[in-house]
Amino acid sequence: MWDLNANGEEIQDYETKGSFGTCLDMSADGQLIASGHENGSVYIFSNATGRMPFSLSGLVKPVRAVAFSPGGKLLAAAGDSKVIVLYDTMSGEQVANISGHAGWIMSLAWSSTGEYLLSG
Repeated sequence: MWDLNANGEEIQDYETKGSFGTCLDMSADGQLIASGHENGSVYIFSNATGRMPFSLSGLVKPVRAVAFSPGGKLLAAAGDSKVIVLYDTMSGEQVANISGHAGWIMSLAWSSTGEYLLSG
């Protein structure tokens, strides 16, 4: 992570266990970072410690998009599996699968209220 107010100084480095990262998102409060990976893994990191409290399963193909809900309680992840998986960020538990895409999912975005999730 880079601090743009400090001339681009690197302030945090996240270890991802050798898997190639494909996408990132930061929670609105800046406390959590999520990364999606080529091997289907999704990792959640704590910005306070730089440690990974959760390594999430559920997607077996490359993850192309991750997105925290506005309140940070949910994380959506999707990619080549053509399924969106929702995770509880406090427990790391998978709480829902959303299917219906005919192809890869390359992007995710929540509405400002968290009522809607866009995918494409």
